Amino acid sequence: ALEGISSDEVAGFSEEELAIWDEVQQLHTGMTLEKASRDLERGLANGSIRMIRRSLNALSDLPDREVAGVRGLKSRMARARQILRTHTLMWRAQKSGDELQVIERANVLIRDLPPYSGAPKLREEAARTIEGRAESLAGAGDLKAAIAELEALLGVWPDRPGLGERIARLRKRAERNEELEGILARAGEALAAGRPREGLEILASAEPTPPYADRFGALRKRLERKLSEMDAEAPRVALDPGTKLRFKKNQSLAIPFLVTDDLGVESVTVMVRREGEQEYRRIPLEPTSEGRYVLLLTPAIHGNSTVDLWVQATDRSGHTGVLGTHMRPLKVLKKKWYQK
Repeated sequence: ALEGISSDEVAGFSEEELAIWDEVQQLHTGMTLEKASRDLERGLANGSIRMIRRSLNALSDLPDREVAGVRGLKSRMARARQILRTHTLMWRAQKSGDELQVIERANVLIRDLPPYSGAPKLREEAARTIEGRAESLAGAGDLKAAIAELEALLGVWPDRPGLGERIARLRKRAERNEELEGILARAGEALAAGRPREGLEILASAEPTPPYADRFGALRKRLERKLSEMDAEAPRVALDPGTKLRFKKNQSLAIPFLVTDDLGVESVTVMVRREGEQEYRRIPLEPTSEGRYVLLLTPAIHGNSTVDLWVQATDRSGHTGVLGTHMRPLKVLKKKWYQK
């Protein structure tokens, strides 16, 4: 049967098949104590699993008194048995797809049998498999699962180059995603509560990453549509009832305006010019109370002359309401000496 196996077939054997082949050859040809002991020592020195297995099998058949007669042989045999057990467990883990076990067993072999090249190779392959799986998970948006994969790898190979940095980058992405999820949630709550302007401001507070761009854009459109529905009318501007548009010489006059809107006023501006002037001056107003804005017409503004003015109010949707116009302004007159 042995003679029927060609050298080409032997060349195609796996590592485990080669080990079996060596065992069969050894049983067929036999091995002396001296040669087996020498081969075991060489196998341990060179990291040859085949030589270790073959010589250990030969030595295991010898009487204990013969083994004891060779100095250090018993301890080398014990070490060899442990190495072979670890080697077997590593290959079993590799076949079953348990990458973490492969790495753990490979770590032991790298420590106990440094010259053996198979352990670093299998460890690297297993680590790359885990990293590839983590990359696929991250690409699908499951950053927590990706981080868990890499953290498990870190647990069995803590000094793998670049692994810590890769985990740190994914954690940063995960934190950013949590932040963006929170922003979307708050903006969605604002929409549900009928506060679309607030929701738009919340969205504007952050720049979404590419995976979130579509969700941000869709929610923004919904908020803008809701805002348009709620803010359909332009602001309304009126003089506070009872206001008289007359000032005394060299004195200031407070002119109050009432500005209301169906959603909210963005800005109020008064356009002012003295009698005889062509251009209007722009005077922005700030609210003194809810819906109330006051223009303080000082002597520096009116110059004791009749003043033309008109008011423009804009809401947050860009609608504009006015009181007076450029061509038909309100007139603010100086009181005569005989007027109260």
